Amino acid sequence: MNSKDPFKELADAYLSSPEFPDGGSTVQPIKHRVVLDRDRRTLTSRNIESPQIPPKPDSPPLELQILFPGNLPVWANLWLPSYAQRVAAEQGPVALLRLQYKSCSVQIFGGTLGALDVPEDRCQQISDLARWITDNISRVLIVPRAVDGDEAILETELPIGLMTGADEAAKIEAYRRSKELVESARSAELGVPELGLIIAGTNEDDARIIASRISETAARFLKFKLPLERVIPAMGPLSADAPPDPMGQLRDLEVPSTYDTGRLVAELRRAALDRRTSGAASHSLATEVTSVPDCESAPAPEEILAKLEGDTIELESCEELSGILEPLHSDEVQLPPATPGDLESDSLQEERAAIEARFESPSADVVTPLDPDESSTLVLEDPAERELEQSGTPGYGALISGLTPVDLPCLTDASIELALDDQRRLHLIVDQSSLRGLRAAEAWATRNRRLLDAALEGGLAPFENHGIRFDLVVEDAAAASDLHGTGLFLHLLVETTEFERFTIPLNNEKTALFGG
Repeated sequence: MNSKDPFKELADAYLSSPEFPDGGSTVQPIKHRVVLDRDRRTLTSRNIESPQIPPKPDSPPLELQILFPGNLPVWANLWLPSYAQRVAAEQGPVALLRLQYKSCSVQIFGGTLGALDVPEDRCQQISDLARWITDNISRVLIVPRAVDGDEAILETELPIGLMTGADEAAKIEAYRRSKELVESARSAELGVPELGLIIAGTNEDDARIIASRISETAARFLKFKLPLERVIPAMGPLSADAPPDPMGQLRDLEVPSTYDTGRLVAELRRAALDRRTSGAASHSLATEVTSVPDCESAPAPEEILAKLEGDTIELESCEELSGILEPLHSDEVQLPPATPGDLESDSLQEERAAIEARFESPSADVVTPLDPDESSTLVLEDPAERELEQSGTPGYGALISGLTPVDLPCLTDASIELALDDQRRLHLIVDQSSLRGLRAAEAWATRNRRLLDAALEGGLAPFENHGIRFDLVVEDAAAASDLHGTGLFLHLLVETTEFERFTIPLNNEKTALFGG
């Protein structure tokens, strides 16, 4: 009985592959790879038919940089494209990606690139965008969402550019932001971030002086250097420094609400790796692994309140502020040493203050008796009206240009105002104290749109395509600088007297919805 040895059959099968031309069979081993399915939980083994291809030696590396817009001069959102345009003029085509809530704004600068072509399927848009970028561009600038935490951004280990203006408030804000990032990195035991200053709206000489003061102060108090990376001169209507193509190719992509800076960076890095290997199998594998599920349980607009309030951080000391705003090497005034007479005078002053405090009556509210006619009448106060009076928000609708207040209450939060614009679009108006209730108010208005439409003379515009809008009234313009492009229309409240106040718009429709 001639039975074949199974081990010999197995050896013949492998020896007959193209790598061993003397063999008589064409059987090839099947390669498998364990990958993560789209549900991101199931591991399966899949065939990879095409072999691994070595990296192309001529593939330039993909350079990524995080940009933090700080306290910039007027028209703050124009400085980002201006910076990208200048980088493109020196280094070739540049992509500026700005993540917002449920969207990613894409701007392409430099070169004669073809049109940005991505599919309509939202689950594949970012993947195809990343592949297009890595095929055509070697420098990508990323502006994170306002709700992305510093620690998550620092974990990407990307260089960070701090964009700032040249005025006093901008200098302090740039130093404060760098201090937050350095302390966040140290508390999370991450590597020291690579930070650089991008100063806008001034000349080269002044920018170097400003950067020198900030950097020396950072080195003194934070043990950290903050070099000057680039200067963007001031631009006027006829300025030769204005970029020839200020907006570039602009495209706004819809992304899941959970899509953050970390995922975008991972997507770009995966696409860059696929580009270097140029393998069809790895290209397909990247599409499967990096597809992001559409999950809506994500950071909501009300979480931006935490960004406004900020983390608890030690305030800059007088020495730090003086180092930023004044030359560090100025002569210090030395006070003469204290004399025994000075010490005696101080002790006498303390003793006198203690004696005077004994005879001061304790502070207490003075109770004024009611007039007999007034005390005989009991007035019942509506709790909703009292809450409305205490909130301080009534009247915002009348202060915002182009809006007409609606005499209807928001049933989820009495401090949220309703108003209409000239296109009959509904506006929900909040301040920082009521921002947390904005999403609940949006859901209430959406559920009751038909009733609101019937109650308002002239009706309501459809809520689709930004037909319902959100207005935030702030008292500090610098605190709201990170909120551009988050879907909030920002208004600065200005009070000239106790009874006179008005608002100044901090953004427009384009910068509010798209950040561009």
